[in-house]
Amino acid sequence: MNYHGNTPETDANNSYLYSLNGVTGGDDPGPGGDTEEIKTVTVAEFLAAEKSTTQPYKLTGKVSNIANNTYGNFDLTDASGTVYVYGLVSKDLGGYEPNKKNDKSFSSIGIKEGDEITIVAYRDDFTKDGETKIEAAGGYYVSGASGTGDDPGPGGDTEEIKTVTVAEFLAAEKSTTQPYKLTGKVSNIANNTYGNFDLTDASGTVYVYGLVSKDLGGYEPNKKNDKSFSSIGIKEGDEITIVAYRDDFTKDGETKIEAAGGYYVSGASGSGDTPGGEVSGDFSSNVEWTKGESATDAKANINGKEITALKLGTSSKTGTATIVLPKGSTSISFYGVSWKGKKAKLLAKIGETEFFTQDLATNDGAAGNPPFTMTVTGSDCYTKTFDALASETTVTLTTTGSNTRIILFGINVK
Repeated sequence: MNYHGNTPETDANNSYLYSLNGVTGGDDPGPGGDTEEIKTVTVAEFLAAEKSTTQPYKLTGKVSNIANNTYGNFDLTDASGTVYVYGLVSKDLGGYEPNKKNDKSFSSIGIKEGDEITIVAYRDDFTKDGETKIEAAGGYYVSGASGTGDDPGPGGDTEEIKTVTVAEFLAAEKSTTQPYKLTGKVSNIANNTYGNFDLTDASGTVYVYGLVSKDLGGYEPNKKNDKSFSSIGIKEGDEITIVAYRDDFTKDGETKIEAAGGYYVSGASGSGDTPGGEVSGDFSSNVEWTKGESATDAKANINGKEITALKLGTSSKTGTATIVLPKGSTSISFYGVSWKGKKAKLLAKIGETEFFTQDLATNDGAAGNPPFTMTVTGSDCYTKTFDALASETTVTLTTTGSNTRIILFGINVK
């Protein structure tokens, strides 16, 4: 990694002793036993290997069908095949021991379905109902996650996600720990801030009470909603996939079943927060900003291109700036990063009314004094869509909380 953007050093959180005076393993190999050198293999080669608790393998593939966001269970696919990953953590816990406790750090990695990631794991299997299934077990993350991750929070341990029809969901028992994956068509959006709407498939309709852009760590009734629904870009008529919990509420003697505590998986036709794809390479802005308190123009080298960025906030103060959106505008896109190690949130307001908020990922190059040298990806670019503005509108940009610093650039309004 680069310290302050220009000094190469190793990452202390992901480094470990491999050998001492030419000797590997040592007297105390830990619970996993002495391990062999890591072998880089395809999925097909992994599936063909012998079962072993001491031979680690490095695998690279695309993530799908995340079944448990607490312990890290999902499918990993490359050109040669698919293997089920049973338990993935954020770092090596000292080798593999079957049924060894999982530290529940998977959600902190920020892995999303569709990510191409690299992991290290062991070849294991289990037999159920006479059928043996090969697993990549006792694994830890190496690289490739597109998200920032979150602590699993107060929702507690959850069961593996069950994929069901709406009718099966309606017939299920009320639960705050059993997540269900549902796919259906959106209609009757009742609240575009919190995400309340009807979801319909061939078997029936269920009311979705609260949908957010990502898993916030399980379901807790009356848990605060982060108001990220509008950022997903869901429109009526979209066929989407979500994960939610089966809850209900009673009013005037009538009980109504809800898909509550839900988060978005796929299917939105709108632009959403994260465009994915490749970085455009053009980080210029088509609007000018007016600097307010604790705001500065900052020279920056972004992916090799010299630009002027907007820096908001100091180590002790939040920062503010304003931009003007022309009449008829329907979207705003921007690149944004948080200070190194200081995750922050951008807040946009029209007058005293919240326009939108956006969590920004930290960037190692956002440190020290300008000029800043940073590398960004498509996940650092965000697009917000809205109804056409009836008049020219001033938007105030600020950071939330204290000790928060962010850098914005490539601000474009359409």
